[in-house]
Amino acid sequence: MYCNKVKTKKGVVWECMEDAPPDPVTGKRRRVSARDKNKGIAKAKVEEKIDQLTEHGLLVAGSKANITFEQLADLWLKHVTENKKNSTKYSYEYHVKRFNKYVSRIDVRSFTRKMYQNVLNAMMKDGYSENTIINAHAAAKKIFRQAVIWDIIKNSPADYVKPPKKLKTVEEIEKDEVLELFFEEDLLEKFLKASLKDGLKDDAYFLHTLSFSGMRVGENCALTEDDIDFTSNTIRITKTMYNISGNTSQFEITTPKTQKSIRTIPFGPRLAFIFKRQIAIMKEERLKNGKDFNPRKFLAVNHEGNPRTPRFIHYRIQRLAKLINYKGKANPHKFRHSHVSLMAAAGISQDVIMDRMGHSDSSTTRKVYTHVTKQAKIEAPIIMEEKFGKMLDF
Repeated sequence: MYCNKVKTKKGVVWECMEDAPPDPVTGKRRRVSARDKNKGIAKAKVEEKIDQLTEHGLLVAGSKANITFEQLADLWLKHVTENKKNSTKYSYEYHVKRFNKYVSRIDVRSFTRKMYQNVLNAMMKDGYSENTIINAHAAAKKIFRQAVIWDIIKNSPADYVKPPKKLKTVEEIEKDEVLELFFEEDLLEKFLKASLKDGLKDDAYFLHTLSFSGMRVGENCALTEDDIDFTSNTIRITKTMYNISGNTSQFEITTPKTQKSIRTIPFGPRLAFIFKRQIAIMKEERLKNGKDFNPRKFLAVNHEGNPRTPRFIHYRIQRLAKLINYKGKANPHKFRHSHVSLMAAAGISQDVIMDRMGHSDSSTTRKVYTHVTKQAKIEAPIIMEEKFGKMLDF
């Protein structure tokens, strides 16, 4: 704290000044000052003013000002998404929006753990899925944690709060949740046959490559001719597609999900045939439509030469699901997980599968792998005894 004597109309007094925490909304620097004939009293007045600014644990522009959750969330989003990919920014905004719906105008200094818990409970009551609630909670928790770091609040109301869990029915308990993650072989075969028989343009290409390469759908949509090496029969995955608007001309080719996602994966002769056929189709379309059509040589494009988007693939899969009368969940990611099940059934090790999928660690991959190999573990001693049965004779 800095103090010095100043002349006023009433005589010489002490003026003390101290830097206060920055304004939580604007981020601008603030300084508090006070005057008195007594230096000690002037200091005490400054300290009292700073204490008023931290009333109820919230640093505000003035003793009567406040900051709403919506304002705090906006500050956090600007901070956390700086120099981040658009896909990351959208993901944060989406989850914050879910939480913001219930508390946007509430002053964060009045936020209690009970209020916070009530928001999560209300989301469950309104029909949001457990994953949506968990993600909204994770985002809000980060916002309040950052507010503590910024000295906006002293304690986070998100601490010790737990998302509610939905009570499961008997049918849901008895249902094998792992089976919802991938298609079993007979069902996968139905989808693949339907894509060949009743599929529209590019359906068969995407379903077969998703099922037998393990690529994420965004990685698949971003593939170009240069990514396929027929000398070594490998795919070089270095990018993914981001498209949220639904407009096929508004897409972004960006880096993959994680550093581990950048990888080179081998493929066999049958997948090589599919890639060669698709590249030949693309070359024919470029000859037909001119050199400006699909200049980046994507492996699957629409009539305008723009690459197919993940949303487009999702809709096409939904169409095929109806054709084969499948009522369960059907999406591109389920075909990717089906690739895990096929490799596990073929006896490929979990480490090799994780590397191929671009995972350093994945609970989903482990669940599918464990489920598929469970029967193999049961049959293992029988197979061993059949092979080495003579050694057991006694």
